[in-house]
Order: sequence, then C-alpha cells, then structure tokens
Amino acid sequence: MENLKDKSAKNILENISNHCFTYMVPYKYGKHLYRGSAKYKSGRITAYEWINNLTYYYLKEEENLKDKFILNLKFKKQEIELLKSADYKKGINDTINEILEEIK
Repeated sequence: MENLKDKSAKNILENISNHCFTYMVPYKYGKHLYRGSAKYKSGRITAYEWINNLTYYYLKEEENLKDKFILNLKFKKQEIELLKSADYKKGINDTINEILEEIK
C-alpha cells in the first residue's frame, strides 16, 4: 500500500478498499497451501471483508456530510427568523444564502 500519511480521508478509504479486494482474491480463490491453513485463509478473508465493509460505510458517511451541512444551514435560517434586528438578521441571512449558493 502506498504512503497514506498526507492523503485525504476519501483517498485513504478508497486505497484501503482496493487493497482489501486485491489481497483477498488469492485467499478466497487460490488453491495453494503456502498461504496457510483453511482456517487461516478464512480469517484473512473475514478480516478483508470486514475492513472493506467498514471503508464503504465511512465513504457513504463522507458523501452525506454535504447534505448534513446544508440541512444545518437551512435549520439555522429558520432559527434566525425569530430575531428582531433587521440589519443583523439580514446580514446573517445573506451570508447563509451566499454559502448555500456556492454549495449547490
């Protein structure tokens, strides 16, 4: 596996997922005994599958972050409606709208 120290979380997870698929194949489909006993192979396969499922989960979480962020901004806009100060309120709304426009 390449050096992942300075990579983004998404790149790290994708790299780990690729590693798991690549290294699991010989244990899953290979007939050679030099890879270990059947129980050892089964343990390796289980670990690779588990880690791969974990990377999938966190990649999906990362995809949902944008939606969660937008929902949070929209919720904050609803809270701002309770404010009385017109200029202050307008400044907050304009800033939130500006960010929402940039995201979409």
